[in-house]
Amino acid sequence: MNEQQSVRRLAGSRDATRAILLDPGALPEWNPAITGLTLPPVVGTSRERPTVGHRYPVTGVRGLRGHLSYTGIDEDRITMRISLNGLTEDNWWTLVEADGDAPATLVGHGISHRGPLALLLSAAFRGVCDLRLDRLAARLRTAGHPC
Repeated sequence: MNEQQSVRRLAGSRDATRAILLDPGALPEWNPAITGLTLPPVVGTSRERPTVGHRYPVTGVRGLRGHLSYTGIDEDRITMRISLNGLTEDNWWTLVEADGDAPATLVGHGISHRGPLALLLSAAFRGVCDLRLDRLAARLRTAGHPC
């Protein structure tokens, strides 16, 4: 099993950060491990919020197929599972409003991998938490979410 975690102070409110993490359709835009994600048909004009346990079909790097599901959604913690052929990733995000003049959030991100591909690709996963936090920070700057 491969486990790692990282914490970073990101410019943006906890609500803006949480909104990005709870937008499964946008995950391929800032999480390169997911190259495609299928959302259910939308009823009405707004995108539905994810629910715990709903499985979103995903395509991963190298064409791996599987699904993503949210395993927990709380105000300050979001957990997900990405299951692909031969690899399962459980990940978590913690969100704590940071002190200061401008809105900022202390974001913790951790991952745990298991399965035959996790062993084969363990070196490729080094630094993934930091890379995802970098991309989340960039997404906060450019996504138009209120900071």
